[in-house]
Amino acid sequence: MTQKKYFQDNVQKKNYLSLYLISAERKELSAYQAITNNLYEVTRMSKRFEVFLGTNSQYYFRLKAANNEIILASEGYTTKANCLNGINSVKAHAPYDVYYSKKIARNSQYFFTLSASNGQVIGVSEMYTTEAARNNGIAAVKRDATDAPVVDLTTHRAFS
Repeated sequence: MTQKKYFQDNVQKKNYLSLYLISAERKELSAYQAITNNLYEVTRMSKRFEVFLGTNSQYYFRLKAANNEIILASEGYTTKANCLNGINSVKAHAPYDVYYSKKIARNSQYFFTLSASNGQVIGVSEMYTTEAARNNGIAAVKRDATDAPVVDLTTHRAFS
């Protein structure tokens, strides 16, 4: 592990720990309770789904890989419950090739979409410069999505 990667990982873990402590203070829990209740999730959390509120007041999720890169992003949802249902759909469909569509954008970059059983797109990848990179992105979603914890950035809490 490079020194830069080690530093980024530790900063990330400290940021999550800070979020838990802020949340604990708001709920009048002791710092000890917050740490012991969530330490396992904080320290192992690299790959993850993040739920956040967009500037348009819609809920979105993104799947981040262990290297902190966004590998899948959602459409906007009007409710957090629908957003969480979208994450569950990604977890259910991610392992199966049949739900991926490999595409080429107008600018000749490669990307993919992940669809549900009904054909509705539930996630879109970032843009890649090569087919091989896009295929690696699909492999990363397959590898990470099924057991990635969910971090709710709208309330600063984590759950599996």
